Amino acid sequence: MIERYDLIFESHILFLKEKLVRMNKDVSKFFSALLRSPGMNEDVKITMKLTRRDILLLDEIIEIGVNSEELKGVLSPEWSQGLKTISGQLLEKAEISEEFMASYKDSFGLKKSV
Repeated sequence: MIERYDLIFESHILFLKEKLVRMNKDVSKFFSALLRSPGMNEDVKITMKLTRRDILLLDEIIEIGVNSEELKGVLSPEWSQGLKTISGQLLEKAEISEEFMASYKDSFGLKKSV
């Protein structure tokens, strides 16, 4: 049963990677303008409950995004680092260690985080 969920999780990751690769320059320009619009630097407090599965998926989405060639021109190094920090905080709150993530990715032959 666990193997089935692992395969589903992997298929979601592959699907998201394919979607990010397909982003075109117009979409990148839109996000660039949106991220620079007034009020986007204001702090917002968010209270929510997430499953560990959702946190793992969100962590992978963030990792794919900040390492995506299409988004490198949109995300400044500060924004990329901010997203990585958020991801790390989520993993910490979920009590998921970096060692666990590395061993899990190793078991599937996936690349380690940069």
